[in-house]
Amino acid sequence: MHPFNYYIITLQFRLSVTIPSISANALGYGAFLGLYANLRYQLLCGLDQYMVKRFDVLGVAIFFSTAAR
Repeated sequence: MHPFNYYIITLQFRLSVTIPSISANALGYGAFLGLYANLRYQLLCGLDQYMVKRFDVLGVAIFFSTAAR
C-alpha cells in the first residue's frame, strides 16, 4: 500500500466549523439574495432614469444601461 493512501485511511477527519441546519442556511442565503437583488435592481433603475434624463438620444442611454448590466 502506498504511504499516502495509508495516511488518508488512518486519518480521522474533523470539521473545524459547524455546519448550519438546512433551514438556517436557506434563510440566510435567501436574505442575502433578497438584499443583493434589491440593491442591484434599485441601482440599475436609478442609472436607467439618470441616463434617459441626461442624454437626448435614447440609443446612448440604452447602450450605457446595457454596458452597466
